Amino acid sequence: MTIFEKVTDTPFLQTIQCIDEKWVTSLFSLVNLNKGQILFHQGEPANTMCIVKSGELMKSFESETRSFVLSRHYSGDVIGEAEVLHWRRKRFVTTTAQQATSIWQIDHERLDKLLTKYPTLYKHLFGVIGERFVRAGRKIRYLAFMDARMRVVQLLVDYVSDHLQSHPSAPVPEWRVTQQELADLLGLNRESIARVISELQSHEVLVARRGVLQIADLQRLTEMASTLPADIFASESV
Repeated sequence: MTIFEKVTDTPFLQTIQCIDEKWVTSLFSLVNLNKGQILFHQGEPANTMCIVKSGELMKSFESETRSFVLSRHYSGDVIGEAEVLHWRRKRFVTTTAQQATSIWQIDHERLDKLLTKYPTLYKHLFGVIGERFVRAGRKIRYLAFMDARMRVVQLLVDYVSDHLQSHPSAPVPEWRVTQQELADLLGLNRESIARVISELQSHEVLVARRGVLQIADLQRLTEMASTLPADIFASESV
């Protein structure tokens, strides 16, 4: 996973031409989070936007009866942009550090100054927000209409897609995630996750160790994602 040393090297800011690095850097403050520490609470005022420097953040929506995991975010990802730009300025979800995490944080007043000086960043922000809608629609589709095996396959493909979007030339990293965390992401029980992972391993698509997943055959995984559930392993069973 790429770790950015400067906020101006992140995908959000690196496309600005003739950037005043010193001034832009001065707008952000570096914040370190411990594993399990909450960055944003659902429903609280949204006064800041963040860019992940290193580590991992998880977004979850909380109701009176349960918590539903929506997404995970890694180095280079922008966090909280939609809420801080929305007229209500309230957090839609709770965001928690899944491991020791560092972020660059900018408050809404400084963000306004940044966007005024570099208005092309609005286009980038709209792109980020648009991608959020695409991901949400895709996740709703496979949570609503796909069986356990296809949910896991689609989630793995989404993980690869998210990584390559931020780091197109980098290899796909190991995913440090437990079976229970996958179950929470997909609305399944841990036994279903274990069964699917075992099946993917037997077909040499995935290598799983305790708390770590490594995609061994990306091409095959991508092909599975576009295959009807009943036909995923048809070629081996004929």
